[in-house]
Amino acid sequence: MDEKTKVLRSILHGIYIRNEDLQDRVIELFLRFTDGVESAEVLGSKLAGFVYSYVKSNLCRRDELAWEIFLAMFSGLFHDHLRRRRDIMDELTREEIIQEFLHHIMKKCADGRFNPHRDGVSSFRSYVMTAFKNFTTNYLQRRISNFESMEELEFISDPDNSPDLTWCERILLIMESRGFSLEERLLIRLKCDGFRQKEIATIMGKSEAYISRKFKSVVQRLREILRGQAS
Repeated sequence: MDEKTKVLRSILHGIYIRNEDLQDRVIELFLRFTDGVESAEVLGSKLAGFVYSYVKSNLCRRDELAWEIFLAMFSGLFHDHLRRRRDIMDELTREEIIQEFLHHIMKKCADGRFNPHRDGVSSFRSYVMTAFKNFTTNYLQRRISNFESMEELEFISDPDNSPDLTWCERILLIMESRGFSLEERLLIRLKCDGFRQKEIATIMGKSEAYISRKFKSVVQRLREILRGQAS
């Protein structure tokens, strides 16, 4: 490994991009936009700013690399906030909240409301973490209220009682009332929103094989529940 690569890897490691394959792809992209004769120190001073600028510019365009970088940079920070500030020790619960936040970001992108307009690394990180903290507060409050009345949820999920709801909305309500995980509900929501399996895998930070297995499992469980309701 040459000196330039060592310096660039060190910078990426410092902003939480620690997977070597991802580091290589980021470095390759970065070097396309730089003067190849610049020193390692000069390149290193520019790299972090380039990475954050790339994510800000391309996240809402469903750029796979931008999403991978975003997840690498922020997943650990999200988990740390939930563990230290929210006292959520269960890793699966933390992961479920994070997946819901990622879906929230995708919706904000679609609505044109994801707008980290300030320049600089620290301001972008602050923008994302503030959005995550606010989302978590609202999400936890909603989660408590959603489970205050299971009978109400079951009533709403009945198509005879809620003809204005779409099929997908009714299924999601059934999933919530029957204890499906947030990851499972997010998977179905993304399917309903028209995302392809590869895109879902990127958004959720999972492999395509995992998404395929999880989807089949969720569908099988839903079939069993709906058969029971019909009988």
